[in-house]
Amino acid sequence: MKWLEEDEEFRARLAMFIMETPVLRELRALREDFNRLAKSVDENTEATRALQKQMVLLQEQVAEHSKAIRALQEQMILLQEQVAEQSKAIRALQEQMVSLQEQVAEHSKAIRAFQEQMVSLQKQVAEHSKAIRALQEQVAEHSKAIRSLQEQVAEHSKVIIELQKRVDEHSKVIIGLQERMDEHSKVIMGLQERVDEHSKAIIGLQERVNEHSRRIDRLTATIGALGRRWGLMSEEAFRAAMAGMLDEFGFKVVGKLVLKDDWGIVDPDELGALYEYDLCITKDGKEWVVEIKSHVDWEDVAILKRKIRLYERCRGTRPEVAIVSPSVEEEARAKAEKAGIKVFTYEEEDTYLDLLR
Repeated sequence: MKWLEEDEEFRARLAMFIMETPVLRELRALREDFNRLAKSVDENTEATRALQKQMVLLQEQVAEHSKAIRALQEQMILLQEQVAEQSKAIRALQEQMVSLQEQVAEHSKAIRAFQEQMVSLQKQVAEHSKAIRALQEQVAEHSKAIRSLQEQVAEHSKVIIELQKRVDEHSKVIIGLQERMDEHSKVIMGLQERVDEHSKAIIGLQERVNEHSRRIDRLTATIGALGRRWGLMSEEAFRAAMAGMLDEFGFKVVGKLVLKDDWGIVDPDELGALYEYDLCITKDGKEWVVEIKSHVDWEDVAILKRKIRLYERCRGTRPEVAIVSPSVEEEARAKAEKAGIKVFTYEEEDTYLDLLR
């Protein structure tokens, strides 16, 4: 090989020969491919180093993510425990929801029933409104009648005052006559021969006493008529006045007797209810029950009949019954008379004394 190094001409020819051979061309192509590969390797090496740097960064990030994942796993465990507790609470709430849904269904039924009742009540309210308007018209008419009655009461009050003055005068005269009668009795016992004359005088005195009694009866009748009118405005005042008057005449008066109905005689739906009786009058073993009302209709008579049956059941006796009112409907009057109940109203001249005779 030494001769090849020394012979430059041969080397040059050999180089030209090699350059022109297919093998050389392939070697050049291979060399070019190798250079390209070397460049691409260099490039890949740089990319690899970059990737390695990224891998280092990724590993650091993965380490951090692992820590975060472990923290998340711990949180997940806590959350799972909370979810389990919440699941129990949710199941309990679901059970409560089922119970509430049943209650809501029952309430819905009740609400529908209330709605139906409301519709019925609204109809009743409409009917009551009509009745109230009619009653308001009646009240207006009654107010006019009451004003007229008040004027009449004022006039009667004046007459009563005058009559009371006259009664006082007559009482004084009667007292004087009684004193004279006592004196006459003494004289009669001592002077039997003058019995006839004294008898005539006594008869005259009796006539005068009878006249005074008739005047007292008229006064009582006037007071009774006034009481019946005043009943429109104050039944209590009239009841108290009549009780006091009858008591003075020797009648035993019980104002507002109250009896308990344990048998449902007056109203079968009201067992144990209490019922009042305006005036209960007794004298010489005889009893009267007097109902005092400002107005009487057929229903009042029907209720009074049942109250009298309760009176018989409780007291064991059948009383005489009377109704005193300034306003009695015709139908009520007919029913009362048919039942044996006496009716005393404004247009009649009867009084309590007439009732008790």
